Amino acid sequence: MGVRLLPKQVELARGISAVIGAAILLAVMMLFAAFYIVALDKLATASQEALKRVSEAGASTATLSSVKAVWSYDGSNVVIHMENQATKTVLVVAIAIVYADGSYTVASRANGSIQAFVVIDGTATNKLQLPLGVPPAKSLTITMDAEGKRPISASIAIEASPVVAVVAAEKRGQVPVPTARAVGIELVAPGATTWLGKAAIPTTKSGTTNKSYPQHLESIPIDYTIARTGRGAVTYTDFEVYPVPGWTARGGVWSSASGYKGGALRGADNNGGLGGASQYYYNTDLSQQYSSLWVSAKTRLVSGVGFHGIALLNGGRNRLYAIVVATGGRVEVWSYNVEARNGWQRLAQATIPGYSSANWYTIVTRYAVAQNAVNFYVYVYDTSGNQVASLTTSSTHRRRFTPAYVGVIVDGVTALFEDFIISAADPRYVTVSGLGGGYVVVIDNLGDTVGSAANGASVSVSVVSDIVVGTGVDGKIRVYDSNGDLVAEYVASDCILGGDSYALYPRLYSASFSDVASLSNVVQLFSANVSLSLTTNTSTTLDLYVNGTLVVSRDVSGGFSDSIPIPSNLLQGAQVFNVTLVLKALSPFQVVVSVLQVSGFGYFEDHVIDAHLLGSGTEIRFYNATELISASSLEPLYNVSTYVQFNGSVAIAYNSTNYVLYMVNGSGVYAWNPLGWSLETDGCRAVGPGARVEVVESFIAVLPGEPSSYVCVYDASRDVAYNISLATYRFYRYTASAVNGTSIVFTALDSRGGVVLASLDLLTNETRQLAVVPLSCAAGLAVDGSRVYIVSCGLWRGITGVDRSGIGVWIYSARAGVSNLVIIANTSAVRLLECCDRVEVYRNTLITVDAQNILVIDRASDLEEEKSVAIYAT
Repeated sequence: MGVRLLPKQVELARGISAVIGAAILLAVMMLFAAFYIVALDKLATASQEALKRVSEAGASTATLSSVKAVWSYDGSNVVIHMENQATKTVLVVAIAIVYADGSYTVASRANGSIQAFVVIDGTATNKLQLPLGVPPAKSLTITMDAEGKRPISASIAIEASPVVAVVAAEKRGQVPVPTARAVGIELVAPGATTWLGKAAIPTTKSGTTNKSYPQHLESIPIDYTIARTGRGAVTYTDFEVYPVPGWTARGGVWSSASGYKGGALRGADNNGGLGGASQYYYNTDLSQQYSSLWVSAKTRLVSGVGFHGIALLNGGRNRLYAIVVATGGRVEVWSYNVEARNGWQRLAQATIPGYSSANWYTIVTRYAVAQNAVNFYVYVYDTSGNQVASLTTSSTHRRRFTPAYVGVIVDGVTALFEDFIISAADPRYVTVSGLGGGYVVVIDNLGDTVGSAANGASVSVSVVSDIVVGTGVDGKIRVYDSNGDLVAEYVASDCILGGDSYALYPRLYSASFSDVASLSNVVQLFSANVSLSLTTNTSTTLDLYVNGTLVVSRDVSGGFSDSIPIPSNLLQGAQVFNVTLVLKALSPFQVVVSVLQVSGFGYFEDHVIDAHLLGSGTEIRFYNATELISASSLEPLYNVSTYVQFNGSVAIAYNSTNYVLYMVNGSGVYAWNPLGWSLETDGCRAVGPGARVEVVESFIAVLPGEPSSYVCVYDASRDVAYNISLATYRFYRYTASAVNGTSIVFTALDSRGGVVLASLDLLTNETRQLAVVPLSCAAGLAVDGSRVYIVSCGLWRGITGVDRSGIGVWIYSARAGVSNLVIIANTSAVRLLECCDRVEVYRNTLITVDAQNILVIDRASDLEEEKSVAIYAT
C-alpha cells in the first residue's frame, strides 16, 4: 500500500512509512523504538526493528492505510503534515526526528510538551502536548524549529485501538528550494497593495507625415483665393482598396472590383451576418457623439434576389436598420430585431421608376434620433444626379437605438459599392461662399465636371452623382466671374467631398500647404498637438485646419513656433490628421515651414504590457512585469498620484478591457485615466483596514475591510450598487483577495475567529468556503488555475528563534475535501508589512512585496509534482 506525497516544493521530501501492531504491544514497541534511536541514531533502523515485533501480532492494516503523512524541511523548520482518512480518531503518541550530526529530538508522553506550532483542522496552538488526537477526516500540521540542524529522517507513532503503528520516513534525494530574490525599490510604510495583468502605459507618440521638411512656399499673385472652411465628413472611402482600414466584416465575401470610377467594393451574401444578411462596416462607435448623421453610398446589383444598400447597427451589434435598393425595383427601409424580435420588419418602401438592375443608384439618407422615434429621410439618385425616389419613415419601437456602426449590407445578392460617406453635413452639396456673381465648377481628378452652380453670394454645388469626388483624391474647385474668366482655383491636397464648405477670399496673396500625419496603433487618445515652426518675410494671417476644422487663426510676422492643441472632439476614433495651413497677406510673400508634426498622448497597442501595479505611499507605480522577474532593481514606467495614503484602507484594481484603473477608499470607488481621477460610485466604500477591490467583467467588487461582513458590488453596466451578505464570515485587517473567473477568492474570519479561504461568484452571488487556513494573518493572495497562493505575515509567530522571520508562501489544493498548505519559500532577511494584499503570479513566478523590496520567488510551476512512498506492513 502507498502514501501520496502532498504537493511540495522544499529542500528535502520524505515519505513517512508505518507498520501496524497490536495495542497490547504498544509499550514494547515504544521501548524498542527509543532504544534504537538512542543507540543507533537511526530512526529508520528503529522502525524496522519495531516492525519485526509488531508484525508478529498480525494486526489489521486498515487503519495504517488510512493515514497519509509527509514531512519537509525548508532550511529553518521541520514540518510534519498528517491526514487521518480513517473512520476513527487516531492518537499521535510519539514523534522522533534524527539530524545529520547524529543528534535527535523525541517527543512523547514522557517529556510533556515542547515548543512547536500545531494546527488541527484550522485550530492553532504554540505547544505540542502528546498524546494528540486527530479526528476522522481531519489533518494535523506540526512545525518545529530545526535549530540550525539538518534533519535526515522523521517518524511518528500512532495509536487507534486496537492498532498501534510506527510511521517512519524513507530517505530520498534533494529537491531544489525555490529562491526569493529582492528587486530594490522604495516603499513607503505602512501599506502596499498590488495588481498584475495587461495594462496600458500612457505614452506620447509622434505621427508620420507624408512630406519632408523644410517646405518652401511662394504666395500666388491672384485676386482671389479659395480655402476650405469646413468638412462635414466623419469618415469616407471610395473603396479603391480592400480591406478598408478601420472597417470590419460580419458575414459575406468581400473583395475589390472595378467600379463606376476606379475601384469598388464587391460584397456577396453568405448569410453569415446579422439577420442572415452580410455587413461590412466602419468599426468605430459613433453613438456617443452623434444622434443625427447623413450616410450615402453608390451601389449596383451584380446578381441574386434580395437587397443591397446601407446598414446601421447598434452598439451591441445585434440590431440594425437597413436602407436599401431591392431587386424588385424599390427603395426600402427595414429593421431587424427592433420592431420584430429577432426578425425583420419593413418600415417603408417606394417604387423606383424605370429601375434597371444594370444601373448604379446613389442612396442618401439622414437619420435623426428624437425622443420617441428614430426618423429616416431617404433619397435615391441616378448617375446623372436626378432624384428618382424618396421616402420618410420612423422606428418607434422601444428597442429602437441610436446607430453606432455604419456600413453597407447585402442580403441574397452580390453587389458593388462606391462613394461611401458618413457626414454631419448634407453630402449632396459642396458649398462655396464669398462670391460676387459668376459660377462655380467642381472637377474630379480625372478631369470630369461633377457639378456646377451659378449666381449668388453663396452657392451649393450638387455633387450627388459623385459624392466622394473622382476616385477620392485630388480634385479642383474653380470660380469664374460673370464673363467666364477664371477668378480662383482650389486644388485639393487630399480630396473634395460632399458636405465640404469653401470660401473665396478677395484680393489676397495666399499660400496654402497641407500634410497628413498618421499615428499608428491608437487605442485611445486623450490629447494631441500640432507642432509648427515657420518663418515668413511679411505680416500674414495664419489659419490652421485639422481635418477641415479651423483650430487656430493668428497673425504671424517673422518667425513662429508653437505647439497647438487639437480639440478633443477631433480625437475620438482618429488616427489620421490632415493639417492644412492657409496663409494670407495683402502683398507677395514667402514662407518656410521647417516643422510640422502631430503628436498624441494616450494608449497605444504597442504600449499595452504585462504590468505589475504597486500602490505605496500616495502613488501607484506601473512596473514592467517581464523586466521585474529578472531585474535586481527597477524604475517604474509610470506613476499615478492618488492624493491619499495607502494604509490598509485603500486598494487598487485594473480593468484590462477598457484600460481603467480603480481605487477604493473611504469616500468611494474612483476611476483613473490620464485625464485624471473621477468618482465612479460612492455607493461602495472602504470602512477599515483590509479593504480590497476587484474587477470582474462589468462588476466592481469592494471588500470593505475590518469589521465588515459583506461585499459591496457596483454594476457599471447598470449604474447600480448593492451589498452581498457573507453571513458568518467577516473581513479583518489582513484580508486578501484575488479574481478567479467570475468569482472572488478571499480570506476572512469565521464565527470562531479562525481564518478561512472562501469564494463569492458575482454572477450567482453564491458564497462557498474552500478551506480552513492555519494562519494568524494572510498578507496576500493570488489565484493561478487550480492553485491559490497565500503569503503569511504571521505564520511563525510564537516559535522560538524564528518569530516573524520570513514569508511563507502557501498553496491550497482541494483533494478529497482536504486542504494542503505547503511552504514553498521562506526568506528570513525580510521585513514584512502587516497589511495589504500584495502577491501576484506571473509566468510561473511569484511576485510579492515586503516592507523594502519586491520579492521574486522562482519556480512556482513545480509545486504540484506528486511523489509516493510505499508503506510496508504485515
